[in-house]
Amino acid sequence: MLIDDDGVAMVGRQWRGFLVHDGSYSPLEPAVHGTDLLIRPDLYEQLLSAVGAHRLATGVVVDCSQQASSPEDIDDDEE
Repeated sequence: MLIDDDGVAMVGRQWRGFLVHDGSYSPLEPAVHGTDLLIRPDLYEQLLSAVGAHRLATGVVVDCSQQASSPEDIDDDEE
């Protein structure tokens, strides 16, 4: 958490959900994990004017990865 004269300026958060065991010997992976950065609106406007909208990426990114445990689990339609 970053604080300036006007109060809380920026907060960074990380989280992880429960671990998933897929039956293999590989290390367990979190089912859900994420990071976000919360910034006060007035500081966001300053950041936007300093770096430009074309260099600032915001939004939500979702990524899903699955491993097939055997060749029979692979669906030929997914290719």
